[in-house]
Amino acid sequence: MRKPHPLQPGQTIALVAPAGPIQPEEIQPFIEAASELKHPLWVGRHVYDRSGFLAGSDADRAADLNAAFANDQVKAILCVRGGYGCSRILDDLDWEIIRANPKLFIGYSDVTTLHLALSRHADLATFYGPMAVEESVLPTSKAGKEIWGLMEGACDWSPARYAGHPLKALQDGQATGRLAGGCLCLLAAAAGTPEQPVLDGCIVALEDTNEALYRVDRMLTQLIRAGCLQNAAGFLLGNATNWQQLEESPEEDALDRIWLDRLGPLGKPILAGAPIGHEPQPLAIPLGCMARMDTAAGDVVLTESPVNAQF
Repeated sequence: MRKPHPLQPGQTIALVAPAGPIQPEEIQPFIEAASELKHPLWVGRHVYDRSGFLAGSDADRAADLNAAFANDQVKAILCVRGGYGCSRILDDLDWEIIRANPKLFIGYSDVTTLHLALSRHADLATFYGPMAVEESVLPTSKAGKEIWGLMEGACDWSPARYAGHPLKALQDGQATGRLAGGCLCLLAAAAGTPEQPVLDGCIVALEDTNEALYRVDRMLTQLIRAGCLQNAAGFLLGNATNWQQLEESPEEDALDRIWLDRLGPLGKPILAGAPIGHEPQPLAIPLGCMARMDTAAGDVVLTESPVNAQF
């Protein structure tokens, strides 16, 4: 994987809206925080556009992302929000420009689609983490300290440390591989496309939100039948937040049983309860970075730097 350089003091951060629309006031706290840290902002021309459930036209959203990668002053690209729309711009992205300009790239949820594409078409390591509309990206927040640390080259990434306790082992074992994955529904939606997840040898992180258990089961089944998960090295599982509200009689361990029922037969180590994705203060995931999983320790740790720097 090609890694971006760490973020240095005074370097420019780009804001792009590849999916859903925002109101300007929604990202004002991040703009103020960046100013306090002396990071100039490059704001995409179409960040505040709106076309129904999209942040402007497909061509304009893609143009902003292409321009951010092409701009020599920009060193990090932060998505302002998810929602829906990233899959619609993939065919308009300039992969030659993107491959020639590896940069820090951050986002989650619908941005899973862009992480898959950046990995497949540009071999770029990226960060599955909070976005500009969220308090959790601010450097004063718990999650913000972690993502800013990763961008600056910190290597002490540990879901167990972040959670304050070991993760739950659903299936024992050890594994080493690159971190991969993201939002389950977007991974499943990419099956059968040019960006179909290639997860062989990877420690695969999975999470989602507002999905009933049968849908979690269906999406896992889709990925298994598409051949995406069989050769994974291991699984790092988060939550499907709010799933209890979609069940008539939710049982506390029902989600864990779905994870184990679908993924257990693959014979890989499984850790559940990771504080990732659609959480109030999610731990960012350095996708493409080598890591080691040990269910006895209840943790996953990095074995290399998440950026282009010495470990």
